[in-house]
Amino acid sequence: PENLYLPRGNKAKLPTIVLVHGGPAGSSKIGWNVFARFYTSQGYAVVEPNIRGSTGFGRAYEMADNREKRGDALKDLESVNKWAKSQPWCDPSRVIVMGGSYGGYMTLMALTRQPELWRAGVDMVGIANLKTFLRSTAQAIRTVFVQEFGDLEADSELLDMWSPSKRFDRIKAPLFVGQGANDPRVPKPES
Repeated sequence: PENLYLPRGNKAKLPTIVLVHGGPAGSSKIGWNVFARFYTSQGYAVVEPNIRGSTGFGRAYEMADNREKRGDALKDLESVNKWAKSQPWCDPSRVIVMGGSYGGYMTLMALTRQPELWRAGVDMVGIANLKTFLRSTAQAIRTVFVQEFGDLEADSELLDMWSPSKRFDRIKAPLFVGQGANDPRVPKPES
């Protein structure tokens, strides 16, 4: 499931932003979206996918990307990329991935695991390394993320496997990283 926003009246092949929501257990709802409105006003198509792990589609769907299944959410991003590139409004040579917090994490995952699919990426306060994130974030967040990603002590290998920083050398596309100095959830060193 995804939301699609297109500029009014434009018939050209559009640069396309795949905008991944934060969370991980969040979702992109239909409604006023300042990011989508801004980018469509600038001539971009905006696709907001609700990849596996999103809320609002049942508990099984929400849990479908936990721990060892994190790669299934990446498969969803690959499918969204392929679908967008096949649409008449999309310029397939200009598809980027973008997101904040968990969406920033998925941006980094896409650029490190699917480098040939994306023209560029925008990571806003994303998680680069799950171990350093879990060590430095608030206890309440750490507790919730054990079910999502794994335990610091018991799942070290799993956390390494799903940490984008372990594959930064695979990034081919330009990447913009934005980070607030005092982000309460994703500490500054993750950028």
